[in-house]
Amino acid sequence: MLQGLFCLGYINHPSDFRAVKGQLARFKLLRVLCVDDISGFPSEIKSLIHLRYLQLFAWSIPSWISHLRDLQTFVLFNFHSLKKIPDSLWTIGNLRHVYLQCTSTAPPPNMGNNVPKNLQTLEGVNAGSWIGNALPRLTNLCELSINEVSNDHADALSSSLQKLGRLASFSIKNDSDDGNEIPLDNIITAFSNQQCLKKLHLEVSLNSKQLPHNDVFPQQLLKLTLYNSKLEQDPMATLEKLPRLKYLLLYNAYTGKQMICSATGFPQLLSLRISCLDDLEEWKIEEKAMSCLKSLDINTCGRLKMIPEGLKNVPLDQLKLLSMPEEFMTRIKENTGED
Repeated sequence: MLQGLFCLGYINHPSDFRAVKGQLARFKLLRVLCVDDISGFPSEIKSLIHLRYLQLFAWSIPSWISHLRDLQTFVLFNFHSLKKIPDSLWTIGNLRHVYLQCTSTAPPPNMGNNVPKNLQTLEGVNAGSWIGNALPRLTNLCELSINEVSNDHADALSSSLQKLGRLASFSIKNDSDDGNEIPLDNIITAFSNQQCLKKLHLEVSLNSKQLPHNDVFPQQLLKLTLYNSKLEQDPMATLEKLPRLKYLLLYNAYTGKQMICSATGFPQLLSLRISCLDDLEEWKIEEKAMSCLKSLDINTCGRLKMIPEGLKNVPLDQLKLLSMPEEFMTRIKENTGED
């Protein structure tokens, strides 16, 4: 009996899925279904009660999704705004992973008392009252991504995060430019005693001029992204002391004119990307800093005058420069440039 069905390339070949859509009810033992279908959520799926993995393009999620009682992984792609997540989704006891990949953000989940205690991944939902009510009970979460996080959610988020001892990846975003700033210290402190957090993505405006002391940061971090944090004091003083950090992205994260990477700083860093640091004029890299760095991207730093001289001591394999000023690029021209 058929256990996996993949109908991909639906946009280019619409007949591929239409040919089997009416036959879905025959595949009673189907475990995996992946459909590139943008016409809706096919009602024929309702009978596939043994599905464990479901991935499709759809505009909405029907309430009957709870009939798929064995469902473990649910992946939804949506080209428009997803208006509602049915409460019934969270009643599926076997649910492990939920990925909502929407052009616009998905609404806040309303879990109520139906908290899926086995949930390990929750990505693409909006912030809301569930952060204080349901999130603390999702104690098996390993990956969490929340959109539209504002200052109104900060206290509940900080309190709830302290109860998620298995969290390995965490991301918060706020795409609006309304001046609503998140208290950074509360978020970072919530992770200070956790042993599992490896990836941290902060895509929000922060209300702090500087990063908290490096001792407060989770020491096991491998990957960190600071996006639109607009810090006034050099973040490198804190970040370079994180002993296991391997990947770092700073996008519009710092508004100062000078940045310094101290000797022996960033002992494990492999990849560094700095972008849109509009006020940065000087970057110093001291000897023995970033001793493992292999990849460096510098993008749209319009006032940076020259490439750091200390970079000659770094074992780079790859250097990417994009949208840099003409003076900067002239200095690094082969044979003729000063650098």
